[in-house]
Amino acid sequence: MTQPDFKSLIPHRPPMVLVDEVPVWGAERICARRTVRETDPFVENGELSDPSLIECLAQAIAAGDAQHARDKGGRVIKGYLTGLTGLKFYSRARVGETIDLEADCQRRMDGMGLFHARARVQDRLLAEGVFKLYVLIDYSQRGAT
Repeated sequence: MTQPDFKSLIPHRPPMVLVDEVPVWGAERICARRTVRETDPFVENGELSDPSLIECLAQAIAAGDAQHARDKGGRVIKGYLTGLTGLKFYSRARVGETIDLEADCQRRMDGMGLFHARARVQDRLLAEGVFKLYVLIDYSQRGAT
């Protein structure tokens, strides 16, 4: 799958697509990147706001999960961020900086996923916490010709 394909798998459209690329996706780990632009929604005083960083992390998980489902013959029907726990903010990304977005799956059960997610710029940790998501995936077309 080519990198731009993930954008067709998530419901967001510009200017609300807050992930640039998803180089790593799978059942256990998702990694994505976003370069902060002056024109991004929610950039305040040259910095990406905390709520926008939450959305970046959630979109990274959604894009990685959708690509993984597609690789396994499925299609995401819908997905929701259902909760955040232990979320901590340490720093903000500035315009021109590239954010590394990482999420490690801790547990999956009946469409629910629990991910420990982190956002960093190089060695500077911006935020971390546990993201709870519900994703409905249709596998009915798997193997169909």
